[in-house]
Amino acid sequence: MGRCLGLMLSLSGTVAAAAPTVVSVAPAELVLGRGGTAEVKVAADPAHELRALASVGSLEPTGTSGQEHRFRYTPPASRFPQRAVLLFWLETGAVPEVASAQIRLHGRTDLQATTEPGATVRVEVEQSVFGPEKADARGKVTVPIEVPPGTTTAIVVAETKRKSTRREVPLAVPRASPVSAAFSPETVSAKTGGWLVVAHGPDQEASKLVLELDGARAELVSAAGAPAVFHIVPAEGSAEVAVKLTAPGEGGGTAAARADIEKPAEPPPPAAPRDARPELGAFAGGFYAGGANTGWTLGATAAVEVPPLHPVIGDRLALEANVGARRSGLSVVTTLGKLDSALLAVPIGVALRVRAYQHGAAAVYGRVGGGLVPFRHSIAPAFGTAFAESAIAAEGYAALQVGYRLGPIEVVAEARGTLSSMRTAHLDADGGGLGLSAGARGRLP
Repeated sequence: MGRCLGLMLSLSGTVAAAAPTVVSVAPAELVLGRGGTAEVKVAADPAHELRALASVGSLEPTGTSGQEHRFRYTPPASRFPQRAVLLFWLETGAVPEVASAQIRLHGRTDLQATTEPGATVRVEVEQSVFGPEKADARGKVTVPIEVPPGTTTAIVVAETKRKSTRREVPLAVPRASPVSAAFSPETVSAKTGGWLVVAHGPDQEASKLVLELDGARAELVSAAGAPAVFHIVPAEGSAEVAVKLTAPGEGGGTAAARADIEKPAEPPPPAAPRDARPELGAFAGGFYAGGANTGWTLGATAAVEVPPLHPVIGDRLALEANVGARRSGLSVVTTLGKLDSALLAVPIGVALRVRAYQHGAAAVYGRVGGGLVPFRHSIAPAFGTAFAESAIAAEGYAALQVGYRLGPIEVVAEARGTLSSMRTAHLDADGGGLGLSAGARGRLP
């Protein structure tokens, strides 16, 4: 029978992206009802998805190694003989170039015959011999046989001590031409359409397959003798395409398949033009940096939106330039008299502001920035000569803002932490600390 032999098909040249090649099917024949499976090896470009379809039974991928793809074929539960047609193709966007192979599925049945009582009976089916079985006292005998697809007769050989007879008997084998179909790709494009790949028996012509389509029309594109491939052209406005396929003739099978229709992506709405007008703001509050380093603070900002750098970030960023004033002072009375000390700082810097959250008119922002801080320290004692000294320090800060928009104006409250150390020959002060301020900002007309 040769059921244990692999079906070797020639592999010539380099495997092209659009043309998978069936390397082997082992075994090439299966007996239905025994629970056996076959291993199929296909050479194909791993850069593309390899699709598989069986006219009857099922194909399951079991692994890939380089260009070799392995599948397990499981036959159907039916017991009558038939051929399983296996198809393989790559999803490249072009017309599928289909590679095919076949597995002969043998049916099992009991052949009942009448002959001379006690005769030894054998049954020849193609190249296989089944039996011998011995006829009973009434000449009845039953011989279990296996029938390959396409076989309609068997030879019954009966032998006794006196003679040997051979006679041909018909086999009541139903004709079967199973078919199955799959869309390629699995979602059909509304603009370019798709393909319908059909696995059908070798005795059927693709042009005689009957298609009933809903939501599309079909055009046969495969050559005569090749696996059937139809170009599917969706109807305007259809959301899905469904097909019912019928193979003509006695034993012709049916199949059904459906696919969603993918509409062309609508172009995104044009982005709102970025407002290039600067946003101006003013703030006032106080700060505390420990000890006498406490006082009032003023600030002014000018900000512009940063163009979207990433879809997630979008228009959340703004770049700010800011200038301000902070003052702290100390007055003490000593035995020599009163002494006044004052520290005035004018921070100048830049910051990056990000809108972290927004709900309606309310928004939460984060700010990080820094810059230079020119400052002036003055001392005016009642018992000596007054003097002043100036220097420049650096600072960095991070802030959290909560804003609420009232028409063109946004009212803002801010909590800010600042690091800034101011030192001279007579001064060692922390000019930063924790600041709380409130204000408003809006765009120029």
